[in-house]
Amino acid sequence: MATRLRLMRRPRLSIIVPCSSDVRLERALRTGRHVEAETIVVLNGATNAVRTIAIKEADLVVEIAERNLARAREAGVDAAIAESVMFLDSDCWVAPNTVGEILQALERTEVVRPRLCYMSRNAGERIVARVRQYTTVDTDLPLLPLAIQKGIKSSIGGYFFDPRLAWGEDWDLAARIVKAGIPVIRLGNPGIFHDPLSIWADLDSARRIGRGRYLQFRAGLYPGRSISRDLRFAGEGQSFQKLRAIHGTAAAVYHMFGWRLAYKWGYHTSRLRNASVS
Repeated sequence: MATRLRLMRRPRLSIIVPCSSDVRLERALRTGRHVEAETIVVLNGATNAVRTIAIKEADLVVEIAERNLARAREAGVDAAIAESVMFLDSDCWVAPNTVGEILQALERTEVVRPRLCYMSRNAGERIVARVRQYTTVDTDLPLLPLAIQKGIKSSIGGYFFDPRLAWGEDWDLAARIVKAGIPVIRLGNPGIFHDPLSIWADLDSARRIGRGRYLQFRAGLYPGRSISRDLRFAGEGQSFQKLRAIHGTAAAVYHMFGWRLAYKWGYHTSRLRNASVS
């Protein structure tokens, strides 16, 4: 179901925000407003509070029945008027002038990655922010948030997000963009800001990412040899030392003995659950 709430001239960018229960959605929508952009909220199992905010603030509301980020993002792309789309999470907001910088960059390339900055208010959140900086911001993979021209669809397999991947859908998209050899412009200054994450919230996210990795493996998108390397402890000492040198001992300890363990727990529990069902 899709409801276009506001008539406007044809936008150059459609900002797609999937959401189910995050009441911080209102800020994400207000800060992302731009005269040449429309905001599309995809409700996937949303609460009534979120639905009310979306109807009040978004240019277009799309609703799907299930909580599946891949299906939600793909539904947003299908509904978008603009030839370019940007994927934004509901716990993020856009800095002033960032949409304009993205549009300028999209005139020169098909994929643009605005720089993400994780906010923090206390010691625990600062540790999470430093680890996220290392694992998701400073990586070579073009992970979300991402702005793309919809025309790249034919070059990356004919789809943007695999519906089998309720989690890990962004890693799969990034891998296909790299495989297709599509140039990515990375904006230098922070343009997207992420709400502070507690350690417990981050560990729960790590568990879900582990689940997403298993879904990728089960779908044949992640080779068994690669997943065995990803899950083993051998070689993690080098990663520990590198992270420690950049962001300190606390961040390195948390990443190895907190985040990585939660990630592996998510993978193995999903594997065992699937084995028991089979």
